[in-house]
Amino acid sequence: MSIFDRLTEKSWETPGATAYLEPADYRPEAARVALWVYFCVATMLFTLLTAAYLMRMLSHGESYEVVHDWHSIPRPTLLWVNTGVLVLASIVWEAARFAAQHQQTAKIREYLIAGGVLGFLFLAGQLVVWRQLHDAGFFLAGPSLCLGDWSDLSQPVVHFPSSNPAIGFFYLITTFHGLHIGGGLVAWARAIGRATNGIDVHGIVSLSATYWHFLLVVWLAMFGLLLST
Repeated sequence: MSIFDRLTEKSWETPGATAYLEPADYRPEAARVALWVYFCVATMLFTLLTAAYLMRMLSHGESYEVVHDWHSIPRPTLLWVNTGVLVLASIVWEAARFAAQHQQTAKIREYLIAGGVLGFLFLAGQLVVWRQLHDAGFFLAGPSLCLGDWSDLSQPVVHFPSSNPAIGFFYLITTFHGLHIGGGLVAWARAIGRATNGIDVHGIVSLSATYWHFLLVVWLAMFGLLLST
């Protein structure tokens, strides 16, 4: 029985009314419970970031202290490439889980290597995006912001006395997501180490696959937020 089924089961129903039964002393794995607790905490964190992002965006220009300082951020093409890389990583991790379930040792190692490479590639791509933005004049904090043709990340042509808070939020959101990617790579290192030593990796691969699916969902939500505002 999954954790969701355990939480939503109806205790007042008779045992015969359920399609499946677990032993009376059944308890879900501690690691799986910890992972879902982590998901709840991470979801709250990104929800708060989203709320702060939207509130800050809607509040610009409403007072003398905040003078129309919010402007749409550039959308480098590489962000789409990085999104595709993360989608592939999620698919590869699901393939690794399937291979682990069927004890396909050789394929497990292949998928784990591919998953790790894609994870590092995503992080490297995000750093390149940061570099592109910085070189184009979109600094985390600075004395000016720019307006111009952002489709090719051109140099600023119009200057204002304050920095664009949307850029700061972009760096903040991608930093937090990148840290979570780093956590996934730590689990990946453990998994590939166990697989190399011939230790059963079904549990850690299954949890890691779920984790990478979560990272993909979070990134799609954050990327959609950045694109729509």
